[in-house]
Amino acid sequence: MTPPQGHSSLCKLMLSLFLLTVSLYAVAQVRTVTGVVKDMAGNPLSGVSILVQKTNTGTTTDSGGRYSIRAAAGATLIFSSANGATAKVTVGDKAEYNVMLEPKVSALNSLAGSLTFSTEHSHLSR
Repeated sequence: MTPPQGHSSLCKLMLSLFLLTVSLYAVAQVRTVTGVVKDMAGNPLSGVSILVQKTNTGTTTDSGGRYSIRAAAGATLIFSSANGATAKVTVGDKAEYNVMLEPKVSALNSLAGSLTFSTEHSHLSR
């Protein structure tokens, strides 16, 4: 028994529309997330790394602390700075996530250690 003529074309069209709808829905879940990263004093931080956890998608903040990255709802953004400060943000319904990074105490201690200097003078003789 053969299907009526045109039935096969209708099935192909419906299947194509279904697949198009599903793919558009999946693409709509990934969106651009933006924000500003600042330190605890409210100063923008440049060069902060932002990674989407469990992916190879990443970016860094510009000189004004601004970033823009593509991430899906439910994804975790990991922020990390050169001084060891880190933060995690889960992407939800919002398109903008501003983050404040607090340096780790160990990073402050190493900075303080590098700022100490000696008042002793060494003399070179010929």
